[in-house]
Amino acid sequence: MDQTLKKIEKALSKAVKSDRTYEEVTNIVSKIEPSASYLKGSLVRLAGLFIFVGDEKLFYFEKAEKRGSLTKLQKKLNEKCCPPPFYMVGEGFFTEKFYAAKNDKEFDELIYSIFQPLSMATIFNQMIFSSNILSKYRSIIFETMEAYWLGMDYISTDSLVVVLEASLRDLIGEISGERPSLKFKSRIRSLAIKRLDTVFHELKEIHWL
Repeated sequence: MDQTLKKIEKALSKAVKSDRTYEEVTNIVSKIEPSASYLKGSLVRLAGLFIFVGDEKLFYFEKAEKRGSLTKLQKKLNEKCCPPPFYMVGEGFFTEKFYAAKNDKEFDELIYSIFQPLSMATIFNQMIFSSNILSKYRSIIFETMEAYWLGMDYISTDSLVVVLEASLRDLIGEISGERPSLKFKSRIRSLAIKRLDTVFHELKEIHWL
């Protein structure tokens, strides 16, 4: 069964990247495991297809890359070398204004209208200062904020990179008991899944790629 599940996992991975329909996925999986059964439904407000293989239950949804998500927005913002203002995204209007921007100038005006000193102070007091992880580096973060508003972007950027890396290592260490010293991309992925699982137990059923 383990080998069968590995084959199905590989097939679903390709299906997501190729944006296969539910019908195409059922045909692919049925060729690998004829006893597999299927049921359309929703999981964490995502419409998709449940795939039952023995005691295992997987979940597949179409058009993963086309769904509105922070990941999609992050990709768009990365192209402009700008981190997303996380505290604004959930309110909806930022995304609308972002896609309505006709050129780089309008985009810059939107970003600078959000990242004002008062907004940054609010983020610092409500999110960073109260964070178990980030509060360890609150002095450095505060100093980078000051440097940014004094026009020394290069100082604030370099300092925050160090804080980000240290915070990620601390977070992994707190959850897993291990503090990675080299590459930890795969560890961040597994950490994210574990953290989400504690909030939405249904997410354990999602076929993670």
